[in-house]
Amino acid sequence: YLIALFLFLLDLPTLRTKMYNLMTDETQEKFKFMNNRLAYVLFGFLKAQFLVSLIIFTVTLVALMFITPEIALLMSILIF
Repeated sequence: YLIALFLFLLDLPTLRTKMYNLMTDETQEKFKFMNNRLAYVLFGFLKAQFLVSLIIFTVTLVALMFITPEIALLMSILIF
C-alpha cells in the first residue's frame, strides 16, 4: 500500500498537469482556487484538532495525577 501511495505521489504533478490541460483557462483558475482554499481549510482543521487534543491530554493528566498518580501518564496517553 505504501509503495503504491509513494508511486502515485511521484506521478501527481504529471497527473495534475494533464488534468489542467483538459480544462479551459477559466476552469483552471477556479479549480486552482478551490484546491488552495480546501488545503488551507483542511490544514486549519487538523491544527485545531491537534490543539484540542493537547488540551484534553493536559487536563486529563492533571486530573489523573490527583486520582492515580502511578498510572496517570499512561492513561493520559491512551486518552489522547
